[in-house]
Amino acid sequence: MQKIFLLIFVLPLFLFSGKMEAQITLPITFDDTNVTYTMTDFDGGTTAVVANPNSSGINTTPNVLQMIKNPGQPWGGTKITLASALDFSTNNVFKMKVYSPRSGCPVLFKIT
Repeated sequence: MQKIFLLIFVLPLFLFSGKMEAQITLPITFDDTNVTYTMTDFDGGTTAVVANPNSSGINTTPNVLQMIKNPGQPWGGTKITLASALDFSTNNVFKMKVYSPRSGCPVLFKIT
């Protein structure tokens, strides 16, 4: 009885949910059409996935994450939740390509 109930319960969810969305994993490119890039802005940060304004040089990807720091707290920014916890035993270096029209703009990471 449980198997039938599970099949009846899961099948409508699969049929009516549309395509199955992939979760955010590293490396993040903002180009995978199967991923919904959900960001949580806080304390003055505003983000959006936009077309790459300078797709030459070291970053030729079609899309990038644009973050605008509006008035608010000095630590305002954006939170991105990954599909799984980070494994620091195998991945202990972070690299990020950043473009800013302003020189010396700090970019900070907080991992929770």
